[in-house]
Amino acid sequence: MVNKNDIYWMWVSLACSAGSNAGDILIDNFGYDSEAIFNADKHDYADLDLKPEVVQALLDKDLVQTKEIYDYCKQNSVGILTLSSEKYPNRLKEIRTRPLVLYYKGKLPSPDIESNVCIATVGTRRMSEYGKRSAYTISYDLARGGAIVVSGMALGVDGVCHRGALDAGGYTIAVLGNGIDRAYPPEHAMLMDEIIHRGLVITEYRPFTPPVGEHFPVRNRIISGLSQGTLIIEADSRSGALITSKTALFQGRDVFSLPGKIGEQNSVGTNRLIQDGAKMITNAIDILEEYETLYPDKINIKNLPMVKLKSYQQNYNPKTKPEPKPKPKSEQETITPKTELPDNLKFTEKAVIERIINCMTFEPATTDDIALISEIDVSEVMMAMTELELSGVVKSVPGGKYVKQK
Repeated sequence: MVNKNDIYWMWVSLACSAGSNAGDILIDNFGYDSEAIFNADKHDYADLDLKPEVVQALLDKDLVQTKEIYDYCKQNSVGILTLSSEKYPNRLKEIRTRPLVLYYKGKLPSPDIESNVCIATVGTRRMSEYGKRSAYTISYDLARGGAIVVSGMALGVDGVCHRGALDAGGYTIAVLGNGIDRAYPPEHAMLMDEIIHRGLVITEYRPFTPPVGEHFPVRNRIISGLSQGTLIIEADSRSGALITSKTALFQGRDVFSLPGKIGEQNSVGTNRLIQDGAKMITNAIDILEEYETLYPDKINIKNLPMVKLKSYQQNYNPKTKPEPKPKPKSEQETITPKTELPDNLKFTEKAVIERIINCMTFEPATTDDIALISEIDVSEVMMAMTELELSGVVKSVPGGKYVKQK
């Protein structure tokens, strides 16, 4: 059965381009009555501050194209959320230039988006190894701690953030800058399929809309609008991620930034955000603690590695630590010697890096595992692992893990 309200809202969205204020103007004058907007005539539109091309489109009452899109969605399991839909996110109703229609594939958050903590994680497409590991680890822990990871499925930081959330068994939302019928970039086709099965892919662009460059800054307002907070992981001075951070601030959302190395191009944007007042974070817990009290039924950080480490440190009493029993001479002779580190390592805290590598084995371990065992902050571990991999002391393996080179 055709939903009349959906048809009219889809028609309005075709007349008003994505990201324009035309939809807001119409809602201010007609309310959320899409049928009234459709039935209005040129005299009703005349007093509104609408562009001539928008008025011309509104005067065309032909619903053929709209019904074709509607039929395509129903035949291809594409969900439709309009401003009249019960499941339309209230957070998006609050933002400027709210999307009139959202097309989606996957499952909507339970029971709804408003009852969940959503964190937007964005950054440059040309990420460094530090950015890649940070994006994966932080998103993994955000998801494991109960948050929904929201990003744009782009190459670089976006894709890694979705991957981290999925690997943690969490829920993630991808916001596209094109129609729901295609994966963009094409390299993320399998990732998109996995998100559809375990999360949500959403867009305001009708099916068969190509991925044009100007669409992506426009869709960023939806990424930040769905979320309570936005994290910028790596960004140069011209990164599109900075547009998302500005939009988040305009929408009254929290902005977080991961600090980067001074002098690195990808650190210019994130370090500047911190100077301008964004909250500096070094791990997911720094973000999750902001929402733990407000969403106690959703956020649970007790099992995250850094929390375990803090608990261990608080309860550790060296006076009660038992003395190790001396090993037999035969065992002492077979102990694996400590790894000799290359002289060209740039990491300033050599004591830290030696402690990390001598806590590792030849079994795969994540940076969180290594941080817990070595009792060193995960941000320092990630920096050290970059140096160690470049020097050939360790190697990365699937799943964001590392092993010591034999």
